[in-house]
Amino acid sequence: MTERRPGYAKERKQTHFIPTKRLKHYDVIDGNDQMLGRVEQIIVDMCSGRVVYMLVATEGIATLHDRWLAMPPGILAWHPEKLRFTTPILSTELADAPSIPKTDWPDTVMIELEKLDETISWLDSICAYYNVMPYRVHPRRDELQPQAPALADFLPVSHLKYYDITNDAGEDLGQVQEFILDMVEGQIAYVVVAFGGILGFTDKWIAMPFSVLTWQPETHKLKLDVPRSTLENAPGIEKDDWPDKFLSDLADEEEHAAWLETVYVYFECSPYWVC
Repeated sequence: MTERRPGYAKERKQTHFIPTKRLKHYDVIDGNDQMLGRVEQIIVDMCSGRVVYMLVATEGIATLHDRWLAMPPGILAWHPEKLRFTTPILSTELADAPSIPKTDWPDTVMIELEKLDETISWLDSICAYYNVMPYRVHPRRDELQPQAPALADFLPVSHLKYYDITNDAGEDLGQVQEFILDMVEGQIAYVVVAFGGILGFTDKWIAMPFSVLTWQPETHKLKLDVPRSTLENAPGIEKDDWPDKFLSDLADEEEHAAWLETVYVYFECSPYWVC
């Protein structure tokens, strides 16, 4: 296994992990410390695990009373101590901001953005409006021009479900029970997977990096990219402890980050928080 370097977890930025089923309508505070609106949806790219954009319902903007703003994660800062987002943008600057009719979500919007190039073009226009880098360009890299991903599939967090996990042979191995987001990095931090009937994991779930799974958009399944034998001693979570006791035991962010480091080290994955 990968050798663990002392202080490895301390290299990560601030984090705040929230299971997707616990996500709610978080407040957004503008540059004047005034209520701008609430996050209604968080959309993730199932191929990269990144948060793509958020849909924000605004208050007090007449031109947007029946629309939701589409805002990139780069313009919203998460504050775990208050469970809310802030943005330097003022409500007076958003009259012409990219938005979608509430009545078009999600079906009409998703159909209109069915083609990858149309989706990328739309996402780029959102980022250009707010003058931030697209999510697929790592802010710590020197790339000047954003590169479209080879594959992407965007799903609202509220639509994430118990996706089946398969292997190269097409066998069904288990199901994802939960996606946990790092709200600061805008990334799926890890997934909790049930492998009932395999390896005797009847009372435990396995925590694993999202990067050991490959999204299969044609079947809406996730393919496991590590040998089944790797799961035998993988970091486990008692089913009865999830989520309350487990998250309570890791209530301190440094403890949660240190535990997550052991998960990535076990699966020999490059942590998303280290460039």
